[in-house]
Amino acid sequence: MLLRRCIAVTTGCLLLSSVALADGGKPSLAIGVGVKSDSDKTEVKTTTDKRSEAKTETTKASEGVTKDASGVRRDPAGKKGVSPYWEAIRRGDEAALARDFAKAQEAYQAAIGIDPKNPLGHFRRGQILVREGKLTDAEVVYQDALRLSNKDTKTHAAALFVLADIKERQALRDSAITAWKAYADYLKAEAAAKGYPETATEREKRLKKYNELVVESKAVKERIALRVKELDESKMREAAKNPNQNK
Repeated sequence: MLLRRCIAVTTGCLLLSSVALADGGKPSLAIGVGVKSDSDKTEVKTTTDKRSEAKTETTKASEGVTKDASGVRRDPAGKKGVSPYWEAIRRGDEAALARDFAKAQEAYQAAIGIDPKNPLGHFRRGQILVREGKLTDAEVVYQDALRLSNKDTKTHAAALFVLADIKERQALRDSAITAWKAYADYLKAEAAAKGYPETATEREKRLKKYNELVVESKAVKERIALRVKELDESKMREAAKNPNQNK
């Protein structure tokens, strides 16, 4: 019985091998083992394709990435290392700290050239212009930072703050009051901005008080001027009545 089963299995294997050879394939003595269906082949191909795509993406991500002697990685895209934009910002910050304003301006301008839509470069440049006393130029640059930071609440709030401060420095008190109110209103509307609402309230209060004092002072000066005029006119009338009095 066992002999007949062995003969049958052997005969079946030989038949399968013959069919495989006739089809141009390689003979196999395994029955049902190692024979892959079309779905299995498709799955293997899909897995291979995915691995190939992942490898390609990894290669692309690594393109342009360099490392200097100190181990700092640099990446134009800013994903695998420091980008040229942030290097320019860092150079500007270091120059500003050293009070080399010309070098800081040059670095921040380079950052703006790399990414003109990033508000940070404009904001940093505005800070240098304020330190140089160029308030009008700083205001223009800060307005650029404000315009470009609609989606960056913290930078937007910071730009509103410094613009209000510039108006104060320029002694444009009414404009400063309006600017501080705009800053406070923005902080109320955007909780994520995390600014200084107390500062806005205090500055607005002080500016209004100052305006009141200016008005009162003006009234006092006008009364004093009127009194001096009246005294002068009185003396002139007395002198006219007694022309020989001072002789």
